[in-house]
Amino acid sequence: MTGSTFDLRRQDVDPALLEAQREVNAVLAKMPHPDVRTPEGLAALRAGTAHNPGATNLRPTERHVDGPTGPIRLRVFTPPEPRAILYRIHGGGWAAGAPEDDDVVNDRLARATGSIVVSPEYRLAPEATVPEQIEETVAVARRLARHAAAEFGTGRLLIGGISAGAHLAAATLLALRDAGDPAFGAFAGAYLDCGIYDLGLSPSAAAPPKTASCSPGPGSTACPTSPCPATRRSNGAPRGCPRPWPTSPASRPPC
Repeated sequence: MTGSTFDLRRQDVDPALLEAQREVNAVLAKMPHPDVRTPEGLAALRAGTAHNPGATNLRPTERHVDGPTGPIRLRVFTPPEPRAILYRIHGGGWAAGAPEDDDVVNDRLARATGSIVVSPEYRLAPEATVPEQIEETVAVARRLARHAAAEFGTGRLLIGGISAGAHLAAATLLALRDAGDPAFGAFAGAYLDCGIYDLGLSPSAAAPPKTASCSPGPGSTACPTSPCPATRRSNGAPRGCPRPWPTSPASRPPC
């Protein structure tokens, strides 16, 4: 799309779906956005996203695998007669979340697709950096590629995640590919849900509220959900800040 401008209105998107997303945006815009650079803000984010309650049909089990700095806990949903394994990574802005948060979704995915859903508990920021998180998700991917058939009864692998988890899933595949690791070829596909792949913002994320599909729009002064690195883009936005960046320097939060 070099030299072209992306216009969401020209895309073949169901108008009812867009309207439903805008209603969700309105709800999200009213929610608190704690400053996770403070201990209080980080605690508020983690408390607000922790362990959404809900009943599951399948009973989850747990196991541990070796990671770069110690054992990594895996939460597993196994349907009858599984056909594949979905290695699915939870979201939470890299700084919050746990496998239990997605129990209801993972249970439904397991039953609907006949796939064993494996969700890892990776260390969170700021206790761990994003590269360290990727090292952990890569370690689990390698383990599954080598031992899934023996341990789960199927060696057909998929990888996925939501939000920051989708980013970690994509980064895991890229890390395996770039390393020439045979584990890369073990994954038959990727299921990436609303991932964050370019923290400089896509055109739709930077669009005004009326046309934005998943963002409250530009001008937000809310602090980013991840620490702000020192390097900045040409428009002044710090790399690593996923929120729309205010055009006025006076409105920008310090990083």
